[in-house]
Amino acid sequence: MKLCVVGLGYIGLPTACLFAKAGVDVIGIDIDSKKVEKVQKGIAPFEEPGFAELLSRVVKTKKLTASVDASKCHEADVIIISVPTPVKNRKMDAVPLQNAVSSIACVIKKGALVVIESTISPNTTSVMVRELIEKKSELKAGKDFMLAHCPERAFPGKTLFEIVNNDRVIGGFDEKSTKTAVEFYSKIVTGGHIYPTTATTAEIVKLSENTFRD
Repeated sequence: MKLCVVGLGYIGLPTACLFAKAGVDVIGIDIDSKKVEKVQKGIAPFEEPGFAELLSRVVKTKKLTASVDASKCHEADVIIISVPTPVKNRKMDAVPLQNAVSSIACVIKKGALVVIESTISPNTTSVMVRELIEKKSELKAGKDFMLAHCPERAFPGKTLFEIVNNDRVIGGFDEKSTKTAVEFYSKIVTGGHIYPTTATTAEIVKLSENTFRD
């Protein structure tokens, strides 16, 4: 099993480390070359309880590597995209997500699963992301590749604990995508319950939770 995580931020990198700890071969992709260099050396680019030790361990065992080259995702069975989606003028700034999706769309292999963890507006997964991948790859969602949304749920300072122990909502483009994504995330979500649903429902659940927090 090979995993490619695009976006090595406060959620993407800990997620990559936890999958590496679970035995998955992981390559992390980020446009920040300095961050990639640190990860390659097993040096934590940010502080988080227990994170530095975990990162060092999975890098030493070569279960996790990092690169700025998204083409290295071409052999990945699963691709997780976890990039910022800031709000501008009360709307989601989709540019970082579009760039990330475009970078892997040209190299995605047939049968792969693509998961969006970024917080996104309803229908982004099944419309914008799907159309971008289909256009650049000439593959069809639900037939040639699987697509799902699994919104992150973690507070800074408790990230590792919450990724493992929080309940998660996972919504797929179709039933096969949902089932495959649920099975994959079960490798690390060992203390929480996973709720399978549709991609759009998962998007709305995450936005509702964020609204409640605000």
